Amino acid sequence: MGVRQAVPPGKHLADLAWYYCNNTGRTRPVGVKEPNAWGLFDMLGGVWEWTWSAYANALMGGTDPAGPETGAAKVLRGASWGSDAALVRAARRTSMDASFRDMDIGFRLARSAP
Repeated sequence: MGVRQAVPPGKHLADLAWYYCNNTGRTRPVGVKEPNAWGLFDMLGGVWEWTWSAYANALMGGTDPAGPETGAAKVLRGASWGSDAALVRAARRTSMDASFRDMDIGFRLARSAP
């Protein structure tokens, strides 16, 4: 079985995400763009998303590798409406001190399956 791509065939990043070239410097309402290949909306662009993970330059492990359990720098994922198109991807990660705030950084509420 092949790997599904985040951008379905026949679609372009602009169909799925807000980023520097198709935005006017602000966040947008959710659900305006089309869903990705998995039917999820707003997984790319929009705002950088804080994660629970502490940052490490290199991650160890196979599938879903984890970073260190502690650390002042936390992982941000996904890029934002202010990012170049080449940076807008779910695997994109960077770090900031957990106290950092900016208008293109947010978080996603998630719930584990029961």
